[in-house]
Order: sequence, then C-alpha cells, then structure tokens
Amino acid sequence: MHRSADADRPDVNPVPRLRLSAARATLFWEALWPRLWPAVAVLGVFAALVLFDVLPALPPWVHLALLAAFGLGFLLALWFGLKGFTPPGPEAAERRLERDSGLQHRPLSALRVLQASGTSDPGSRALWHIHHERLRRAAHRWRLRLPAPGLAARDRVGARGLLALVIALGVVAAWDDWGGRLGRAFDPKLQAVAAAPPVLDLVVTPPNYTGIAPIFLRSAGGDAAREEARAPAEIAVPVDSTILARVSGGGDAPVLNLGAEQIAFSKVDDLNFELTATAAASSADRLTVVQGRTTLGDWPIRIVPDRAPSVAFAEPPGPTERRALRIQYAADDDYGIESLSATVALADDAPAALDRSPIELALSVPGRRPKEAKGAGYFDLTPHPWAGLPVVIHLTATDAAGQRGLSEPVEIVLPEREFTHPVARAIIEQRKTLILDPSRHREVAEVLEDLSLRPDRYYDDPVTFLALRTAGRRLAFARDPVPEVEPVQKLLWDTALRIEDGGLSLAERALRDAQQELAEALDRDASD
Repeated sequence: MHRSADADRPDVNPVPRLRLSAARATLFWEALWPRLWPAVAVLGVFAALVLFDVLPALPPWVHLALLAAFGLGFLLALWFGLKGFTPPGPEAAERRLERDSGLQHRPLSALRVLQASGTSDPGSRALWHIHHERLRRAAHRWRLRLPAPGLAARDRVGARGLLALVIALGVVAAWDDWGGRLGRAFDPKLQAVAAAPPVLDLVVTPPNYTGIAPIFLRSAGGDAAREEARAPAEIAVPVDSTILARVSGGGDAPVLNLGAEQIAFSKVDDLNFELTATAAASSADRLTVVQGRTTLGDWPIRIVPDRAPSVAFAEPPGPTERRALRIQYAADDDYGIESLSATVALADDAPAALDRSPIELALSVPGRRPKEAKGAGYFDLTPHPWAGLPVVIHLTATDAAGQRGLSEPVEIVLPEREFTHPVARAIIEQRKTLILDPSRHREVAEVLEDLSLRPDRYYDDPVTFLALRTAGRRLAFARDPVPEVEPVQKLLWDTALRIEDGGLSLAERALRDAQQELAEALDRDASD
C-alpha cells in the first residue's frame, strides 16, 4: 500500500509555543532597547531636573526653552532610534533557541525539511525517520539565556549608573513634594511675568551715628527718566550707608551699578529680586539699576566721606585761683562728637625716676553728639606727683565711627599748691623727696618722726600726730619702699592740707568733685 507524503511528514514544530514566544520577545528587547536608550536618557535627565526642582528656579523664558528642548530632543531620539526597526521573525526565534541550547546543525530547521528522493524505497524512508528522531531528541534540550542588549559596550563611562543614582537621590529629595515639583516643572509662569511691569524700590540708610533719615527712591515701569526728573540734582550718600533694593516684576535678574562696581540682585521668587549692599568710599557719581536692557533707576549721587573730628584749645591751659588745672576746648565734627579727653604726659626734661604713664582726663560733652562743642574742664591735680613739673597736654575728640582728632600739644608747668604753714611745707618737701627718690625712705621717716614730736607746732592735733607717726613707721620698717610710696604720699598730702586749712580744703575738694559729676550727668540728659 502506498503511503502519502503527508503521512510521512515528521513533527516539524516540536518546540512549545510559549518558549518560542519568549525567545522572540528576548530578541525583540535586545534589538529595541539600544534604539530607545537615547530617548530614555533624555527623559531621565529631565526627570532629575524635575525631582530636584531646578526648572522653577530659572528665568521663565529659560524654563520654557528647556521644556521645548527636552520635548524636541525626546521626539528626535525616539524617531531616529525606531527608524528602520524590524521585529524579529519565527525563524530568528528558533535560531536563538538553538544557539542558547548549544544545538548544532540547526535541528529545528532540519525538522521542517522533507525527503526529496527515495520516498518509494522503504529503506530510504526508514533511514529518514531515524534521522528525524535523532533531531527531535536533540531539540528537546531547550535553554534561553537572559536578554543582553549590549549597552555596556556603547556606554563605557558608566553614564547609565550615574543617571540612575541621581534619579534615586531626586526621589528621596522630592518624596513628599513630587506632585508639586512635577506641576511647577511644566509651568514656566510666562503670563505672570509678562503681566507684571518691573517696579524698583530703593532705600539708602545712612549709618546711625550720622542722624540722617533714610533716603527713599522709587521707579516704576522702567521709566527712569521721569523718576530722575523728580529726584534732586545730586543725592548725598554718607559713606558706609546701606543700600536695600527690591525689584518686583520683569524677567531677568537686575544689576545695581555703583560707579564701576556691579552688584547682582538675588532672586526671592519668580517675580521678586532683592539686594543689600554698602556704599563704601569710592568715586561713584551715579547709582543705576538695570534689568536686561531696561534702566529701572538712574540717580546722580555723591559719596560723602566721614571726616575725623577736629579739636583745639580755646585758650592755653592754666591754673585757676585755687590752683586747679583749667582746660578750655573747642571741637567740631560733621556728624557729632562722641567723647572728648585730655592727655597729660611728662615733658622730656622731667625727672627720670617718676612713673611716666600719662594722665587721661575726661572732658564733658554738652548734649548728645553735638556737631560743635565748646566748654571747659577743671581738674585738681595739685595732689599728683607731677604737680610743679613740666608736662605736655593734648586734646582728643572721638566721633561715633571711632575716628579720632588730636589737637596741637601744649607744654605747661602743672599747677602746684603753695603751703604757708611751716610744718605743712616741711611735710610736702618730704613727700617730694619720697616721690623722686624712694631709696631715701628711711631719711624721710626720721624727719617725719621729728615733726611728730613737736605737736605744739601743728595745733596739738592728734589726727596730725597719728598720721605723721603712721607714715614714718611704715617707711622705717618697709623692706621695699616702692609699694609704700603711693599710699604714704597720699597720707602726707591730706595731712599737710589739714594743717594748712583745717578741714576746708578737703571739703572744697569733695564739693568740686560733686560739681563735676553733676555737670557730666546734665550733659548726659540725666533725669531729675
């Protein structure tokens, strides 16, 4: 009996359809992903900018241009990538299965081949069936490896990993606000910018010590010419004044020009810009604010430097009737005098044994930071060791900025008290000896002991007796006379005053001190 050719056709499709579909999908992905990668990269960079909220911080026109560039780049990358793409066919899927399974001689293709000759020979047909059986057994060892698009060969610098890391960080940063950031990324706010004309508000605040009120300048709609017409011919700006400017509206970040110096505004939000600067000493003659090609404000200015105060003696310093030192002064400053003082220093020809530390005398300033001040100060320096010696005096005026002005030095002899009582005069002479040469302290102690033994010469005053004995004993028993000089010389001075005037001189000194304190309190606007 003759058998038909169809009856002898072997099983030409021994591979399950699911496995063939998986092989075909693998080939499809390996061919498609390299073509899609440029478009995905463009989309990934855009996603990173969105997650980090970069686009809303840019000027609106730049924001819009980037949106258009990313959209066009994505479409072009997609079009060039998919151009000429052909999906793989069933034969390519079978070939992938044969290659991944390690099958040689392409058994799946051979199974579809029919016997060409000898079909009427039973032996030939049997041999052909044996051959097909071997092919079917070999074709059942199916394997399919994972897809391998081969991007590593194209991306040798690892840009894929860097982009993935940036996106992962962006996801963490935008975890609670990803929706808002996405919305802001697609909203460049062009309408708001176009609808808001730029408005400039500028305040120049002089330093507090100047006492000058802030200077307010305003320019709206970029009409700098109209605002300049209302402005004064020249605006005096004290040095170190603070410039605070704010621009509302417009697109570009404004720039402040102060002479040759250019200072950029900082962006507050999409429509507002701010700037804080200092008008330092310079040759600037104009203050200009420019936004793009529009001049928002232009004013002529003059930076006014803060000059140092000046001070001088209104009259040469000299003694009063009671031998106090009188210092009369005249001082002025452009913004106000903060303090006045007189410095008394020993002349070069004074005895070398004396302490040459200068004496600082505070002078009262009438009112609060007057621009002009005239007055006098009275200082009783007769008890000072320098009394009767040549000294040099100069005045110092200080303003609120810390600048100092000095007067010309004047050399005088420091007023000295004259004593008429013999014992008082003798005590003062021993006091001078002790001040000029402390090493003669024992000699001074002996003289003081001798003076104390004649109480009838100082009115039998027990206070004077005790003072002389105390001073003499302190000097006689002192191992180092230097620490004893200052307290003993003060004691001897008060003792000589007591002998000369009784308690009158001490009371007068206390009254003069009280008057000085009262005058200083009144100058400081003290309350009742």
